[in-house]
Order: sequence, then structure tokens, then C-alpha cells
Amino acid sequence: MRSIKAASLTPLLAALFTTLSSAFALPSSIFEHQLETNVLQVRADNYTSDSYITPSFDVTKCPGYQLVGEPKQSQHGFTANLSLAGQACHAYGVDIANLTLSVVYEKKHQLHVHIYDTAKQQYQLPNGPIYDRPSDDPAEITNGSTAEESDLVFHHTAENGTRFNNSGGWAFWIERKSSGDVIFDTRASNIPTYNDGINNVSSDTKRNSTAMPKHEIIFENQYLQLSSALPEGANIYGLGEYVTGSFRRNPDETLQPFFTLDAGTPVDSNMYGYHPVYLEARRGKDGKLRSHTVSIQNTAGMDVLLRRGLIQYRAIGGTLDLRFTSGSTVEGNNSPNTAIQQYVNFIGNPVIHPYWSYGFHLCRWGYNNVSETQAIIDAMREHNIPLEVQWNDIDYLQEFRDFTTDPQRFPQKEFAAMIQKLRDNHQHYIPIIDMAIPKAPTNASDTYYPGTRGNELDVFLKNRNGSEYIGEVWPGYTSFVDQQSENAGQWWTEAIRNFSEIVDFSGIWLDMNEPSSFVVGNAAGPETNLSDTPAYTAATSVAGWPQGYNNLTWGTSGNITVNGSYTFKQGPVQNNDNSQQRRSLLTATIIREQEDVLIKRQSKGSDKFGPNEPDYKYANTSQRYLSNPPYAIHNGIHISETPLNINLNKKTVAMDAVG
Repeated sequence: MRSIKAASLTPLLAALFTTLSSAFALPSSIFEHQLETNVLQVRADNYTSDSYITPSFDVTKCPGYQLVGEPKQSQHGFTANLSLAGQACHAYGVDIANLTLSVVYEKKHQLHVHIYDTAKQQYQLPNGPIYDRPSDDPAEITNGSTAEESDLVFHHTAENGTRFNNSGGWAFWIERKSSGDVIFDTRASNIPTYNDGINNVSSDTKRNSTAMPKHEIIFENQYLQLSSALPEGANIYGLGEYVTGSFRRNPDETLQPFFTLDAGTPVDSNMYGYHPVYLEARRGKDGKLRSHTVSIQNTAGMDVLLRRGLIQYRAIGGTLDLRFTSGSTVEGNNSPNTAIQQYVNFIGNPVIHPYWSYGFHLCRWGYNNVSETQAIIDAMREHNIPLEVQWNDIDYLQEFRDFTTDPQRFPQKEFAAMIQKLRDNHQHYIPIIDMAIPKAPTNASDTYYPGTRGNELDVFLKNRNGSEYIGEVWPGYTSFVDQQSENAGQWWTEAIRNFSEIVDFSGIWLDMNEPSSFVVGNAAGPETNLSDTPAYTAATSVAGWPQGYNNLTWGTSGNITVNGSYTFKQGPVQNNDNSQQRRSLLTATIIREQEDVLIKRQSKGSDKFGPNEPDYKYANTSQRYLSNPPYAIHNGIHISETPLNINLNKKTVAMDAVG
């Protein structure tokens, strides 16, 4: 099922959106999927077996951290040094011995707590291009708040001179000053433990068990863990993007993965968006209901778990970068709306949308030509149904290539006339653009300028050996724009400007920007012939519809089910409906075929996901297993149980692709 993820924009804003989308919505492999891109993966060939570090897959031996020296106080907060409080446990990576704690009272209602590796080798989200965040160093803050002014107070176990907490490692907690309520509490003694996993999670292995036997802070190069106590029956909202039966998250057993995935609308799984923030509405000691938000700024794959009495973050990279908003006004009033407003003021308001974009929009795949699309527009007017914007899916593209139009089904003259008629009636038009750019043909009989121009500007992702990374999507072999490339903005601007001379659009539907790919890993080997790339070579043998729906089931009503079976079309499937049938091919089958190939290459296979995990051997904290880290997040948990060795490469660009 296609998802409408980009708001309709004016042409100028559309160009801006596509250029900046990776920084705002986290839809780029390099930006959001690939961890620690500023640190090269170090080979350990010269190390002896005795010097290797291997994961223990055991958090019970993790010692936590302790304060080292005196905190460095400033007007707007303080910084402090932390070090491992005992022998390293190397649960799912290499323990980082030295950390820096930064506490900044940014505003009266906003508190920033950042725990990061002192060496700064872990990936941190850079400032810009959307907005600049306040500095982590309180000494550099010029217009912040103070501990005395703040609604929230930061406490830690060493603030009274104690260097080590007898009941566990160093910990911190956040108190609401007005009521004395603790809204975030990492003290292990206050957090319940669970030796068994969550009941409804069938995919637990030693690499991702949902058991919670210990709650010390863990900070490793490929595994970060932080737990906080919650009241029983906690009212938690958010932790998206997700689809579930209730806005309120289940406080007793929720497993929410974070990893952008082109997955339709799976229930209780990760999907297109990545926004790890939650709102909690909590009744305080005085009986009053107050709300606050907690957000973690991280782009790594992550699991967030809720069990009775706690919330736990598990990230496979980055840092522990937290912000809290109090939800309280200067006058002392508190509300969920205020808490969310304070959070939105921090991340930045959405781009201003044109007024017409709030009207009724209409789209589906399967508008096979201009005539069918025009018939829909006319029918809406005939039945007096307001239609503000008409969209087209990839049916209008020539061989599914972005920035083209099909000369037979959407000929230029008729296409332009349809759009002009919309404009004459004060309506608007939006076409789709997928993030997968067709590979530029090398044969003389075929040309594709956006692909050729992308090669000239060197904007496409590459393999580690410097060759171009190739995926497979609707048009066949595809390239992917590195959104952080120096020339990415120029490429997008040129492509959209050129396209606007062909199609007079009012906005752009930017789709599949997870980014999505239908194969596991690079689709092109040394012997692959890229000179002949017919449309949709990726899945010509696959039959079916997305997410497993039955395309032979149909009915005359608008219900989503007929006799308990899902429907997609209101009418029988036509044998000549090639465009819609190809559009709806079940890409999961492609993934499964790729997985089967990988499984057959393995000689051993003991865990329930398929092949055994690699023989992990770390030489130092800079070395990383990008595609298959020791901790396996529950990526697509309710979609398919894929082998853990391709867990992060499912339906996306491989993690070890580089810009």
C-alpha cells in the first residue's frame, strides 16, 4: 500500500522539501539508517585472538558508570565526567570507558540532558540545515535559563559528594519543582526487573531479548541502554510513527522499534517515520494531572520498550541525548497542549502549507491514463463532491522513471489539458516522485538525463569500494541520492525545475524516501549488465498485492473487507490491467527470495531466525558491524521474521552504503 508522506507544496517549497527532507524527516540511508558514518569501520586483521573483544550478550554484568572529579558549573547548567564503574561487560559491542555528562537549562520549561562519549566518535546529529540547536556546553549558552528559574530540576546520585551509589551505578532523575514529582528516574533501585520477555514477542533471541534483568546505564559503541521508572498504568502517548488500536500506548508490554521501513500500515511495528518522543499525563502527589514530554535525539536503529513500571531505550548507535519539556506556562498552568507546543517550538514549526493543501485530495494507483484520471475529476464535480487536489501515482511515468511521462498513456498534450482544466477550476495537481532514481542507461539507444546528471554531480550512494550502489525498485536498477552530498541540492533543484516544464504541478508527492529498495544489498555485481534495464526488472515474476491482500476479492461497497477478506478494487480484476497489477506486486516476496539465497549460503542455522550470527570480534570502539550489529532491533517485527543477518537491510539501502 502506498503512503502519502509529503504534504502538498508549492513548486518552490517542493524543491526545498526534497533537498532538506533527509534532515527533517530522517529519510536517507546515510542520515538515518547508517550508523556512525563519520567513523570508518576498522578491520582487525592485525590483532591476535587474545586482543579481540567479543559480545557477551549479557547485560547483567554491566557495571554502570561513576562520577569522576567535580562537575564544572556554569550559569545555565554543568558538565561532568563519567567512567565505567567496574569491569566492562561488552554486552552488544565495546564498552566506552569515558563519557561526558552535559546538563543545560535551556528555557524555563526545557531541560537538556546529554550523555555522550568524551572522544566524540559516536554519531551525533549535526546542526542545520533545518534549525540550529543550543550548544551542549552550558558555558556557551547566552540566553538560557537557570536551575533556580527552571520548572524542572536535575538530580544525580553524586550531587552530594557521593562518588558511587551503593545500590547501583551513577544515575539521575528529573523532578518537577512545583509538585516534587519525579518525571524521569534512572535509579536502578526504583525500576522493576523482568527475567522473562514480553509475552506477545515471539522473535526474542539472545541478540534482542525483551527481558530486563538489570537497569544500569550501558554505553557501548553499538548498544546504548537507558531505563526510567514509570508509575503503574502510565499514560504514555507518542513514540511514533506507528499504527495501533489506541493512542495511549500499552504501559505493560509495548515494543516499539524505530527504523524507517516501507511497510504499508503494519500494526504495532515500525514504519515510514521516526519520531522518538512521548507525552506523559501523570497525576501528581497533590492529585493534579500534569503533562510533560521526553524526547531522545538519535538517528540510530532503536527499540523502545514499555513494561509495567518502566520505559527502556535500546539504541544501536549515537548518544543519549534527551530533552524534557514541563508542559507548564509562566503562570503555572499545565496541559498536554502546552507540553506539545513547547516541544514543537524546539524542533521547529512545520513548513507553512498553502491554504488549498488543507482541502480534499484524491489519489490511488491504477489511474492508467489521462482519460481515467479525468473521468474521476469529472465524476467528483458531477456528484458535487469538493475536490481540491488530484494526484497521480507512478502510472503516469514512462517505464516508472522519475521526472518522465508516458507518451502513450499520458501524452503531453492531453496531460497538459487535464492539468489546465484543473487550474481553470481553481484546483491543483500533484504527481508522485520516488526516491529511487533509475540507473542511467549506458546503451546509445536510451538516455535518462536525471541519472546521467546525478553521475556528473556525483550525488549517488556508493559501495565501500567506490562503485555505485545499485538497488531495485519499480523502474528496475536504481540509484539513490545521498542527501548530504554537496551537490544534492543542485541535483534536486535542476530535476524539479526541468520537470516543471513538462508537468505544471502544484506540489510533489515524495515517496519511498526511507529509502526503499526491493532487494537485500547491492543488486549489481561485477558481471551485471547495466546497459539494458527494461522497466521493472525487479519483480516481473511476483504475483499478488501489497501486504498480502487478495486481489481476487472484490465488492461493490466501500468497505475494506468483504466477508472478512480485504479488498483493493471495486470491481473485478481485468486481465489487461497490467499497470495496476505490476504496481501492486508483493515486494515482500522479492525480499524473501533474497533471504532464502542468503540462508542457503550458511552452513549453520540454530536460532529461530535462520543462520547463526557472525563471529563478532571487535578490535576497538571504532569498529562497527553496520549491516548486522550484535543487538538486533525488532525491525518489522509484525511484518515478517527475517533472518537476523539481514535484519537492517530489509527493504532498504544496505547499511554499509556510503556517500
